[in-house]
Amino acid sequence: MEDDRIQKKTLEAPLSTNEKVEYQKKLVSMIVERQNKEAHQKLENDRMKSDIKKLTGDIDALANTLDRGCEWRDIEVRKDYDFENRRVHFIRLDTYEVIEDREMSELELQMNIPFPEEDDPDPDHEIDQDESEAA
Repeated sequence: MEDDRIQKKTLEAPLSTNEKVEYQKKLVSMIVERQNKEAHQKLENDRMKSDIKKLTGDIDALANTLDRGCEWRDIEVRKDYDFENRRVHFIRLDTYEVIEDREMSELELQMNIPFPEEDDPDPDHEIDQDESEAA
């Protein structure tokens, strides 16, 4: 027969030397594991913050583009010189719209004037037989 007078209660009990050593090892191991997890969590949080920040910027940029109905693109343009009026015109090649019109700079005003070769003063001029004899 069991004695119903005997019960178990949780009470303080002194640790043995072996228990203290084992608990110390376990405590150190748990502290190191927590530090590793905290460091990993910090790295993940930083990465996630960076990802979220990039996504937020991309969202804002796309929403702005949709709101404006246009975006910045590299478009081919042609630079035309109007020496008569001393102007430079930039023309979009997709719409042929003049996007810039300004005065020529001093450097741009320095036109390249082709000079004939020394042997041939006028390459378009045909020499008659009479002219060549006179020379």
